[in-house]
Amino acid sequence: MERNLKTLVIGSGGREDALAWKISQSPLLDRLYITPGNPGTRRWGESVAVKSDDIDGIVDFIRSNKINLTVIGPEATLAAGLADQIRLLEDPNIRVYGPNRREARIETSKAWAIWLMQSAGIPYPITQIFTEPELAFKFLKENEGPFVYKANGLTSGKGVIVTETKEEGEEAIHRILVNKEFDSGDILLIQEKLSGQEVSVMGISDGETIKIIPPAVDHKRLLDQNRGPNTGGMGAYSVNDLYSQRFLEWTQNQVLQKAVDYIRKNYPPYIGTLYAGLMITPKGVKVLEFNARFGDPETQTQLPRLEGDFLQMLWSAAEGKLDKSQFKFSPKAAVTTILTTPGYPEKPRTGQIIYGLDTVTDPDVLVFHAGTTQNPDGSTVTSGGRVLAISAIGDTLIAARKKAYSQIGPNRIHFDKMHYRTDIAPQTT
Repeated sequence: MERNLKTLVIGSGGREDALAWKISQSPLLDRLYITPGNPGTRRWGESVAVKSDDIDGIVDFIRSNKINLTVIGPEATLAAGLADQIRLLEDPNIRVYGPNRREARIETSKAWAIWLMQSAGIPYPITQIFTEPELAFKFLKENEGPFVYKANGLTSGKGVIVTETKEEGEEAIHRILVNKEFDSGDILLIQEKLSGQEVSVMGISDGETIKIIPPAVDHKRLLDQNRGPNTGGMGAYSVNDLYSQRFLEWTQNQVLQKAVDYIRKNYPPYIGTLYAGLMITPKGVKVLEFNARFGDPETQTQLPRLEGDFLQMLWSAAEGKLDKSQFKFSPKAAVTTILTTPGYPEKPRTGQIIYGLDTVTDPDVLVFHAGTTQNPDGSTVTSGGRVLAISAIGDTLIAARKKAYSQIGPNRIHFDKMHYRTDIAPQTT
């Protein structure tokens, strides 16, 4: 590629901080903008005062600043149709990395994702779909369970309720269909509860082919030992020998490629990241969910291991000619732990001053900002439930884990009533 690329990253979370950090390392980069960004993303590029849901404002910025590549981070921006609007410009010098609104339904509508998996022959848990509470209560009364209850739309990782008893199931139905607590429509999915190892696998698609990046294991529950409510993710880890090559090839061909093929045959091509949340059970692998963008906190875990040119990878996918030569990853392990505010996920309390950000000197440790903002006096304070992602790489998972946790504490990074899990990644391997 002869020219450099003006690039825009959409979003303000830890995922977007990691995306901007990795893009900033590319020799192909001309200028990097992030909208709206956060105090962390300002280390890598220029913040733009346009909100990620202001589609017209973003498109105006792209046109007036001749942005070559827009990378969409948040699922809500995909659901709002930003990718559609950029493609309508029909300018070969303006590309977007992210699927159109219709294809993004693979995440924004769990019911649509089930229909797609059924049509494409992708394995998924036994699922019942309800729109009427009475029918859902009747199903629960007549079947043993236990079940997992899912609100249909976007819920920031909080609309999944895992139950053990019928009483908990009744409460879940009330929360989703009666009280409409998750503001995601009038559709409830009740799925069989699977047991096994959960793993996140993301692939980058140019609309025709898809290539996976090394998987990560996400920790979704709030508390140690996988207790407490589901969250947007409390930490993750990634290492090369986590799964066999046979498993990775099967996932690429039988899950992600099948989805891309089905979409291409029936809709505009799927260009962007396709994320599959898998459960490896004694009876085989099932897809728990699809996401239409990079995972969070998986991105903060996987990108530190990437040795290829990330911007070239994304640009080539957006052009429809994926450069697979850039999929080079370090053999080292990576571990990420998330720091959250008190009250997260239900009622996060914010405004705490964050101390110790200047104490991180290890080049193998990265601090990605998510829910942070800056006061007029320059101090950094919490502004969201998930505040920081502490990511570290090491020769082993144990080494990476030790580095990540060593940055947290009274004399390191901390804020009032800070919460984090202490059991991210295996401690004995």
